[in-house]
Order: sequence, then C-alpha cells, then structure tokens
Amino acid sequence: MGNLGLIYQTRGQLDKAEEMHKKSIEIAEKLGLQEWIAGEYSNLGLVYQTRGQLDKAEEMHKKSQEIAEKLRLPVIMATQYLNLGLIYQRRGEFDKSEEMHRKSLEITEKLRLLGISAMTYGNLGLIYRTRGDLDQAEEMHKKSLEIAEKLGLQEQRASEYSGLGLVAQTKGDLVEAERLHLKGLEIAEKLRLPVIMAVQYCNLGVIYQTEGQFDRAEEMHNKSLEIAKELGLQEIMADAYGNLGVIYGTRGDLDKGEKMLNKSLEISEKLGQLEGMASEYGSLGMIYGMRGNLDRAEEMYNKSLEIENKLGRLEGMALDYSNLGRIYQKRGDIRKAREYWEKALELFRKIGMQPEVKKVRGWIEGLEKK
Repeated sequence: MGNLGLIYQTRGQLDKAEEMHKKSIEIAEKLGLQEWIAGEYSNLGLVYQTRGQLDKAEEMHKKSQEIAEKLRLPVIMATQYLNLGLIYQRRGEFDKSEEMHRKSLEITEKLRLLGISAMTYGNLGLIYRTRGDLDQAEEMHKKSLEIAEKLGLQEQRASEYSGLGLVAQTKGDLVEAERLHLKGLEIAEKLRLPVIMAVQYCNLGVIYQTEGQFDRAEEMHNKSLEIAKELGLQEIMADAYGNLGVIYGTRGDLDKGEKMLNKSLEISEKLGQLEGMASEYGSLGMIYGMRGNLDRAEEMYNKSLEIENKLGRLEGMALDYSNLGRIYQKRGDIRKAREYWEKALELFRKIGMQPEVKKVRGWIEGLEKK
C-alpha cells in the first residue's frame, strides 16, 4: 500500500496517494510495525505539503519524528528534520527552517546519507537566496547538484537546475536563468514529474515577463496553472494567478489584473504563505498606482514591506522601497522619493542585483538634475 502511495504521489494523484498511505498505516498498526508507520506518516506529510496544508503536514512529520527518536532511526530522523525545515521555510520562518536543515545535515554527513544531504543543501540554497545571500545560495545548489549527478538522482537534478536558475534570475542573468530552467523542465517532462513541471513553467513565465514577452509569459503561467488546478497545488496556483495578474495589469487590463491578484492573495492568506502575501500586496500596489490611486498604492506597498521586513527578504524590501519612492516622486515629494530610493539602492547592491542597481541609480541621478 505504501509503495503504491509513493507511485501515486510521483504522478501527482494526491487523493489516491493519501488513501494508500492511510491504509498502509492501518495495517502496520495492527502488526506493530513502528518503523513502517513512521515512514508512512512522513509520506502523508509530503502529500499535505504538496497540497499546501502545512499544519497537517507538520503534524504528520512530528509524529514520524517522535517514533524515529524513540526507536533511534537516524535516517528517518534526518528526513523529518528536512521535511519540517521545508514547512518552516514555506511559512517564512527561515531561522527555524535553517536550524532543522542543519540538524538533518549533521546526521546525513555523519552517516554519509548522500541523497538526503543533496535535498538539504538544495533547501538551504533556497533559504539563502530568499535572504539575499546569492553566493551562498549558489554554493548550496551546486553541492546538491554535484551529489545528485553522482548518484543519478534525476528529480533532484531538476530541482537544483531550478534553484540555480532562480539565483541567476535574481542576479539579472536571464539568459543563464532560462537555460537552467529549461534543463530542469526537460528532466521533469521526461520523468513525468508534474509538480516540478508546474514550478518550471512558472519560473520561465517570470523570465519572459521580465523580458516583456507577455504572450509567451502568459502561456507558461497558464500551463503551470493547469497542472496546479488538476493536482490541487494551492501554492503554485497562487503564484500563477499572481503572475497573470501582473501581466494583465501591465497590458492595461487593470480590472482583470486586480481580480487575478485578489485570487492569489486569498489562497496565500488561507495557506499562511507570507512570501506570497507580500508579493501580491506589492503587485496590487502597482495596479492602484496605475489607476492614479496613490494613497491606496502606498498602503499596499507598506503592507508588503511590513511582511518582507518580518521575513528578512532583502529583495522584497528593496522592491517595496523602490515602489514607495515612485509614489513620492509622483506626489512631487523629491526628498522622500530620494530617501526611499537610497534605501532600495543599498539593498540591491548588497544582494548583487546589478540591473536594479543601475535602474535605481538612474532615478536618483534624475532627481538631482531637477
């Protein structure tokens, strides 16, 4: 039953996977197979994680961890630290997430459990990128990719190409980012890994958005949304709606853009996904700004900034400062505009986002000419 559950999980058939894992636990409890039960709780946790049901996922992983600690099962312990770290990461609790990943790494490096080490390095890479430490993030993703290639872990390879693509994207190297995301997508399509496919379509959509290829970007986000809806992947649905909202807004269809962004925000709020909420508040600020409703736009940017500060996301904070500066520029408050843009410039420099550094520096120089 448990192995059938894993097959359904890989296919993205989450309801069927949940049913199989629950049946497996029921049988294992009758037979007193505690180690098997621990493994099945872990698998159920992954099903709930994929759906975005993080509280339920945390409960399952903690049940698995409790059994593993009692029976002294280091492999399961390391796996549960990793899984709990992922949950805290998605909630924006990055310090707690890093602590869990480090605990996992301590066990896996000692026992040479390379497969779990690869996943842990990859997740640490995502944490460092979110914090704006791009060099450290790249180092972690490369460590993970090296192990995955050595062991032939194709799914992990696909994930790490995605992680490295995101680092390149943040640095502004869109050509390299696209190359890496396409590599990840190629593996995911070959292995029929729908979750990774949905993520990669989303990543490619963001690149095409940034390049101004809106039709191509829309196509990618709709592909991502189609998979996410079919599999009930709430977090990916939120990302797709949010990105589509930005595309419609940029094209001038502000009502449709706002509708998409509110759909995204509703899902993110339901999931307690702070990073998504911050992003959607920022995008709604853009919509209100385009309508000329500067007070409402400022309110949205400040809501986003409050969350980004809480999460310690330097990139998000920089973008919000940048947008707030534009609000004050439109109001004619040059002093306040410069103050926000200088804050944004400092953060973009710290992260190493050179295209943004150039853009904001140009804005500040434009103020000085007035």
